[in-house]
Amino acid sequence: MGRVDTINAAPQTDDWLTHAQLKVPDRMGGHEALFDHHGVARTGVLHLGGSIGEELETYIALGFRNILFVEPNPVQFEKLSAHVGFWQSWLDQLDRLSDSPRHVRIAAVCAAASDADGTSTLHLACDPGESSLCEPMPQFIETQGKVAVDTRRVDGLIAAQGFDLKDFDVMVADVQGGELLAFHGATALLANLRMIVTEVNYQPRYLQSASEPQVDRFLTDAGYRAVLQRRATPWVVAGDTVYVRGAKPEGAK
Repeated sequence: MGRVDTINAAPQTDDWLTHAQLKVPDRMGGHEALFDHHGVARTGVLHLGGSIGEELETYIALGFRNILFVEPNPVQFEKLSAHVGFWQSWLDQLDRLSDSPRHVRIAAVCAAASDADGTSTLHLACDPGESSLCEPMPQFIETQGKVAVDTRRVDGLIAAQGFDLKDFDVMVADVQGGELLAFHGATALLANLRMIVTEVNYQPRYLQSASEPQVDRFLTDAGYRAVLQRRATPWVVAGDTVYVRGAKPEGAK
């Protein structure tokens, strides 16, 4: 699953408090400079396809004040919820002891980001990070069943959690071929964001999934421009692209 780079990922355990290696990771090399270069204030980050929240410590370390994860897999969400609860409790305690409280708010929703509120089928991959609303192609992804999940439009989901659109300036999309479904349900948010980090598929791995040119065209039409592409090697079938709203081409005055 493509995502913003994490230096020290969160431990994969339900017991966040007693895990010996639990710590806030180093800040993301490169992304901090990218945020500053493009005027990203780090007001808040919305992560679609949040899994168990491996990036949560990184988001906290980077100074995001509003952090919202959306994860449809109920098994992954249970772990995500425990992870979020641990850090929210600790941050609230630190605020009570601090002369300069940060007031960080973290939340998680068990749903799939889509273009309509309702229900849909989540195809469960053996690697949970490859699960998707789009049916995986068996030559690329091994599956282990299906589960019915709630689908939500992002614009409404944000309001239902008590957030405002202006609380977020970064969105991370790890939705495994469902990028356009998610973006069509986030049109109001797209007009307020500054940066989007989205996984893109250079080769189809899911039926009826969004292609890299389709994602690029949609976000370009919405006023965004790609400023960074991460693809480990030319034969890797997926990677991440960073888009910035209103960004000028390099060298433009």
